[in-house]
Amino acid sequence: MRIHHVVLAAGLMLAAASTSILAKDSSWTLRFHGAIVESSASDRTSVGNGTFSSVDVGGGFGIGAEYRLSDRFGLELSTLFAGLEIGSSVSTRAKAFQSFELSMMPLTFAVPFHFNTGGRVDLFVGPTFSIVRYLDIETYTSGAGVGTSVNVDSDAAFGAAFGVDVPFGNGKWAFSTGLRYMKTRAADTDVDPVIVTLGFAVRF
Repeated sequence: MRIHHVVLAAGLMLAAASTSILAKDSSWTLRFHGAIVESSASDRTSVGNGTFSSVDVGGGFGIGAEYRLSDRFGLELSTLFAGLEIGSSVSTRAKAFQSFELSMMPLTFAVPFHFNTGGRVDLFVGPTFSIVRYLDIETYTSGAGVGTSVNVDSDAAFGAAFGVDVPFGNGKWAFSTGLRYMKTRAADTDVDPVIVTLGFAVRF
């Protein structure tokens, strides 16, 4: 069974098993964060004919808003602006090089499940569904010259998210960090990013 099927099934089971009552004071949480994006293709490979490819770790920034339905469950909508650089080269008599600057902007819907930690720390995890928009700028060099092309694509992606909010004192602001994964591809490339977020949250 693929990972997104497992994540979706787990989310549905958590929702069905929940006996939590709507919170008396339902509230919003707004999160701002920077992000480090590492693709499952983030490595360097080579073969005997002189061909190699590599994907560099990328970064970006994002924002999300969660509405708490209860003490345990919320609904979150977030977006992220991030980029990866993909390169490939072929060592031949007429050496060729291609560079792909891949920007991604997922619009993500999540159902966070908040654990009762018994303290001030807010620990949560949940399934996600994203519509990922890609902008691919390709630059290539060969014996025939230099050229550039731009492609726009989109993909639907299931995934999962884990997060922690740690309040500053007794105020509304908190330190916020998290880890996300989504199953997605751009054209013929399996991107499947693992995203580390680090930033701040404010509850109102």
